[in-house]
Amino acid sequence: MAVKQRAVVDKWKKKKEYSIVAPKLLGNVEIGQTVADKDEKVFGRVTKVNLGQITNQFQKKRYDVYVIVNNLQGSTANTGMFALELKANFARRLVGRRCNKLDLVQYLDSKDGQRVKIKALCVTKRKVEKTKEKDIGRNIRKQIGMLVAKQSFEDIFDTVMNKDIEKEIVSKVKNIAEIRGFAITLVKKIQKRK
Repeated sequence: MAVKQRAVVDKWKKKKEYSIVAPKLLGNVEIGQTVADKDEKVFGRVTKVNLGQITNQFQKKRYDVYVIVNNLQGSTANTGMFALELKANFARRLVGRRCNKLDLVQYLDSKDGQRVKIKALCVTKRKVEKTKEKDIGRNIRKQIGMLVAKQSFEDIFDTVMNKDIEKEIVSKVKNIAEIRGFAITLVKKIQKRK
């Protein structure tokens, strides 16, 4: 008795290609492509891309940007900002011997009501006393909190990308102790709990 053979359908032939476009803040440039068999499966996909490659500015190569697909127009997937992260090798370069390293993590609400997770790294030139270390941390948290409360989520991304916040915070903290380096290592959008 002969066995019936089923026709094998190639799943890749059913899939369509979508081009991923960066948000308006990054210049609406195409940053990649993705494939899916249904439009609904493209929503929520996260893409990681180097900030220096998008903006063609070498000094911004130290950041990676995560964008999330939130809108489809034909075969174009428009994205929104999701996270901005400092590459680990740049953070390691700040830290050396005989210095204090402060890692600060904050969960704050932006002006437009978006929950934001911000990580900061501060490195002193020399070892400092615990009281000075606590004062530095308190000052940095206060400055970041004031900045986030005054700005929308996309404005926060912009100030971190342009290093405006780093210069401002170092100028406020340098009277407590000498600062070797300061960097915002992560800015991430957080979903609010219901």
